[in-house]
This record gives sequence, structure tokens and C-alpha cells, in this order.
Amino acid sequence: MGVGFALNEAILQFGLQPYPNLVDQMVSQNLIQSRTYSLYLDDIDASTGNILFGGVDTDKFSGTLSTFPINTDGGTANQFVITMTGLSLSPPSGSTTGIGSSSLFPVNVLLDSGSSYISLPTGMATALATAMGATFSRQLGGYLLPNCNSQFSSGSLNFFFSGVQISVPYDELIVNPTATDGSTFLYNDGSPACMLGILSGTSDNIAVLGDTFLRSAYVVYDLVTLPLIERRLIFQDNQEISLAPTKFNSTSSNVLAIPSGKNQVPSATVVSGATTLAVGTLAPSQIPNGESPTGTGGAIGTATGSTSSSGSSSAASGFGLYGSGTTLLMGLSMSMCVVLGASLAL
Repeated sequence: MGVGFALNEAILQFGLQPYPNLVDQMVSQNLIQSRTYSLYLDDIDASTGNILFGGVDTDKFSGTLSTFPINTDGGTANQFVITMTGLSLSPPSGSTTGIGSSSLFPVNVLLDSGSSYISLPTGMATALATAMGATFSRQLGGYLLPNCNSQFSSGSLNFFFSGVQISVPYDELIVNPTATDGSTFLYNDGSPACMLGILSGTSDNIAVLGDTFLRSAYVVYDLVTLPLIERRLIFQDNQEISLAPTKFNSTSSNVLAIPSGKNQVPSATVVSGATTLAVGTLAPSQIPNGESPTGTGGAIGTATGSTSSSGSSSAASGFGLYGSGTTLLMGLSMSMCVVLGASLAL
């Protein structure tokens, strides 16, 4: 949709100047007060989610939102990257354990709704797979579980951001993979295969938190503050992300507009002393891409192989909402917010 930072617009690759994108135009036309939007994907079985421009829906998350600075390259943000400080696993039975050595944290994480899965540095992905009894499948390019018995159990994978926890339930994390031709991967007994919605990335410096994470988080993207100055719309980035645990299958709505200015997101608290990291300059090919398996489905056989055999990650597919088969319906709210309901290609 082109609702990211101006410095990430594809047109810059051709030596041209950035253009006012959809969010810029909504602000300049006084449809919304701030260059902000919120993302609610709902659970893995939901056929729709929504993106809310210029506001938050407080009935779509639990507790309060926690606000973090976006990590930058020299003070200027061009991607939705924040810092993950820890990862743990809470199995259905037994105690919670940390995932990955302490040397792997903190790590930059890209919140990418254009990615189907989570892509973690190899050390983290391998540690998680071992803890869950999953084995790397060269056919899937991911981690195959021995069966689907734990798919609807009460375990969770817990992500930490400077003390703030977002937990992803097992039934949101474990997926039935399909090939690019739509066919299903099967166990040898003919039942649908279950794999972790986690891929091993190609970089130890950045992870991608795609839809298998984002379904469990309500995310507010806060990019800009300043209104009209001398008849020109001047944009100054807030460069902040706010997170809260999502409230699955919410049937009510309480939409509040986000005013212009710093730290104006309703029901949000700035995390004091949040850990930040330098992003550095990363080309798209250096950012892991959490995409679905390729090839043809069918019997998957024994899960064998190593993560190094899975092939190189394709170039990053983008950092905003997109997907084939996406249908969009937009309406204007009377509270200075614009709601876009989308049948999301997850």
C-alpha cells in the first residue's frame, strides 16, 4: 500500500524524489489528524482484519499500549524496526524456559505484515525447534513437528521488548503449510502436516516478526507530528511503535482519534529506558523474508537436513500491507479516523 517511511519508497531507487503517500494525503486532506495507523489481524482462523488510519480501537487489545522508539540508522528511520530483548517458551506442561543464549540479545526486529511467518537468527530458531521437538525439513524450508497434537494446547512463545511481554499461543504459532500451488503438505499417514510458523533467517543482526507474531499483537505505527506550516505540510517523524496483546475475536469497537503531536496515542505509555540499537544500512536482500514454502505439496516424509540447506532467502518483499487476493473496503469515520477492513492474504 505504500504506507511506510518516505526513505523506503521504491521510487528513490530511480533517483527520483519521494512522494506524499496514502497516509500523507489523508493528513493533508484533513481526514486524520496524525500520520498514524493501527493494525489488527485477529486470530489465525479469521478471514478479515483491519487497518485503522489516524486512530486506535481500544476494544481490540488488552491492557494498555507500550510505546517504543523505532531503531534508526543515524537518527533517521526507514523501516519499522524495534528491539527484542528476550524470548521464552511456556510449554503446556513444565516450566517456562529461555530460548537462545544471552549473546543473541538484544536484536533488531522488523515488524513486517508482508511476511507470513517469523524469521529468527539461526541460533534462536534452532533452539526453539529443539525445545518444541521440531525437526528441520528441507522440503518445507522450515521446522516440522512430529505430529499435530500440540496445535491447540495451552503453550505459548513469549517475546520481550524492554520488559514488555507479547505472548503468541501455540495455536497461532503452529500452522498447516501449503505450497505455492495451493496443495497441502502431508504426513506419511495422509494427515495435514504441522510446522512452526518460524523460519531460520539469513542474518544474525535482524529478525522479522511476520503474521505469526503480529496476529497476537495490536500494533500502532506513529510516524509524524507537525501540521501545516507556511502552506506546506511538513512531516517530522515521531518514529515510534506501540504494542499491546491483541484481543482475539473482538466484536465491539471503541475508536479514538490520535491527535497530532508527540506521544498522543490514546491508552499508550512510553516505556522508560527502552533498549535501542543501531540498524545500520541493510539492503533488502540482507533482510530475511518470512514467506511460505515453495514447490508442490504432498507427502513430506521424514524431516531431515540442516538449516544451511534451505537455500538463500529471497529479497524482502516489502514492509507494508500487501498480498495477492486482497480485497479492500474503506469508509470514513466521523471521529477523524479512517478504517480499512481487509480480507488479508495471510
